[in-house]
Amino acid sequence: MNYISPEVNRVARDLSWLSTSPEIISVAALRQAKIPSLNAGRELLSCAFGDVPQISSTNRLGLYFEQLCRFQFEQHPEVNIVSANQQIIHEKHTIGEFDLIIEHLKTRIHFELAVKFYLQIGPGDQLSHWVGPNLKDRFDNKYERLVNHQLKLSENPFVKAWLDAESICIDEIGLITRGRLYYPYACFMEADFLFPVEVEKSHLQGFWMSGSQFRQEQSLAEFSCFELPRGFWLSEVTSHEILTFQPFDGDGVSQVTAVVLWHDNKEHMRGFIVPEEWLAKAQERISI
Repeated sequence: MNYISPEVNRVARDLSWLSTSPEIISVAALRQAKIPSLNAGRELLSCAFGDVPQISSTNRLGLYFEQLCRFQFEQHPEVNIVSANQQIIHEKHTIGEFDLIIEHLKTRIHFELAVKFYLQIGPGDQLSHWVGPNLKDRFDNKYERLVNHQLKLSENPFVKAWLDAESICIDEIGLITRGRLYYPYACFMEADFLFPVEVEKSHLQGFWMSGSQFRQEQSLAEFSCFELPRGFWLSEVTSHEILTFQPFDGDGVSQVTAVVLWHDNKEHMRGFIVPEEWLAKAQERISI
């Protein structure tokens, strides 16, 4: 049996996660291309050592996610990669970038790719009620850019000229999105999920709470809690990986910390523990 390094195992599990996990943005209302099946994760586990793809886990999850998507398509027998991460520049000004253009059964498809993680602030039924952990990102802004700018890139006259020069005709467009929405802990435990209509109903969920809440919450006593490194935010953690993680006790929380709760030798849930002042800053962010 071939040796599979922990790094390759993690990539394979993330590839499998990509192929089986739900979208985070619902594509029902969009002119969405049908996505060819993505099943490379299992095949990667059987690769001979040395034949593995040049994909490495990184704190830049957006880039890592794009690498995973591209590899999945590269392994598909009916798909050719036409272009990836192609910037379109006109007179030294970047108009936009095609994340991925593929050809599938003689159809050229422009895909935009995104993996995002948002925490609920406020009622939750509007995209603007969801912010990124570092408060630099808001769901409504990302959605607006994805749908009304990036997916419409091929409609720009300068981009059309570039496509014509490259003999590329975009037949369809589509989104591939993954990620997780994090609900206040009480809502999470009660499965009281209020989310925008733009969100896929079967999306992945997590929780968030403050450091003081974490220390006082009796329902967490049965779990062991560990810090969850950014490179492990996608697929579930294994019993081997958890041994390398730092225990988390909630004392002196000075920054937003991703955590995984562990019990009976498996992952049960994951979330974010935030500093006491984070909520006030987040509420300011959603009112901008």
